[in-house]
Amino acid sequence: TFREFHQKTRKNYKKMHEVDCVVVGGGIVGTALTYCLSKFGIQTTLLEQSAFGTGGSTGLSAATVWCGVDLATTEHDEKKQQLTDLEEDMYLCAKSRQLYKEVKCKECQYMETGALEIATSATELSFLRHQWDTYQQRTSGKTPSLQAEWLNSNDAVRQKEPALSQSVLGAIYTPLSGFVSTPIGCARAFADAAERMGAICAEGARVTNVVPCSDNVATSAGTKRRFMVEYTCESKQTQQVATDHVVFATGYFTDVMQRAFTSQTTESQTPQPLPPTTIVPVQGQIFQLDKEPPMTKTKVQNYPNLQWPQKVIFTVRGYEYWKNHTTSPPKVTHDATGKRLTHHAYLRPRIQGGLLAGGSRIPAGATKHITDEELFHDNVSYMRSFLTPLDHYLALKEEEEEEDFRKKTLEERGIDYWRGTMPFSPNGQVISYSNQKGLWIL
Repeated sequence: TFREFHQKTRKNYKKMHEVDCVVVGGGIVGTALTYCLSKFGIQTTLLEQSAFGTGGSTGLSAATVWCGVDLATTEHDEKKQQLTDLEEDMYLCAKSRQLYKEVKCKECQYMETGALEIATSATELSFLRHQWDTYQQRTSGKTPSLQAEWLNSNDAVRQKEPALSQSVLGAIYTPLSGFVSTPIGCARAFADAAERMGAICAEGARVTNVVPCSDNVATSAGTKRRFMVEYTCESKQTQQVATDHVVFATGYFTDVMQRAFTSQTTESQTPQPLPPTTIVPVQGQIFQLDKEPPMTKTKVQNYPNLQWPQKVIFTVRGYEYWKNHTTSPPKVTHDATGKRLTHHAYLRPRIQGGLLAGGSRIPAGATKHITDEELFHDNVSYMRSFLTPLDHYLALKEEEEEEDFRKKTLEERGIDYWRGTMPFSPNGQVISYSNQKGLWIL
């Protein structure tokens, strides 16, 4: 907790607290980075303005992980060079899985259910086949090898996941894929593990400024550091930490912080501007359904398949659309006016039973406001076309409640839903930037 952190470091403040690296932002990226740096013996302080994992992205995510390669056999030096040849998305997904399994705790369980990327039309199937060929090309002759299977018929797909309907024509199956049980718990687990290796992880610490250290400023040990990071804590007093590297893992808050720091320029002390990058906030809706809908025994025969899928499911309709159409930012489902461009969906089982699903990607600030009810019905109308139990679930609810089902709000129907905000990059690529002078953005 922050109080424990403050008690441990209070004496240092009489002189000057200093570390090798300060990580700003305690979501999944910031906490995982702090853990990894600490493993390498790098003195790291993590500063989070609220609580770990509770921002608009990590805590509200579905926490799915696509994994097509296994990194468990790549610990030897002779294999590491081959590993770097893998494209960054495949490597990051596989490395994420490895980290989740490495940090063992009750709140950070990696549920290795396997995943299916499905196609429901001839064009989607053609796209998916090209994707399969790409996966094979990326990993051909390299270590690790591809851990995936091409399923070229509906029967083959439904043998892996009986909940899928006859409309699914083919799929790519990745047995190592899955999801993290509790996103917030996972971020906390990384922070706890980092602290056990000597890191200082502080909640309730709001960074207010980052300034270059002047030549005459030295730490208590007589060393000189590049930056002074200023932040406020529960006492509202400004604290300082000297460091050589500052990593901003602040998601869609990064641009806001960049503008705030730049506006604080004074004659005596000029804040160091963040690296020039733009992060676009994109909203998504997630909903979850119960283990099974309330029903009478007479309805069971009419709706025999109410077993939710046991694997993670990704659709490729959106990716097939994005391959041939440009959106701003890349890979969104709606344009800036709120108009629907394509559908994108992911679904996964819940640990407690039931279904968790989502997929909408709406640029924040879209001129047309889309209500939660509109977004929900739009999404489930698409999802029920390939997921039999969802179609039966909704048909049963509609039959039993008739017109009242549509008139009720989502809360009245017992459907839990929420919206989260994701950080998107303007070009759709992973954001990893450094100004070569100690400032980083991830």
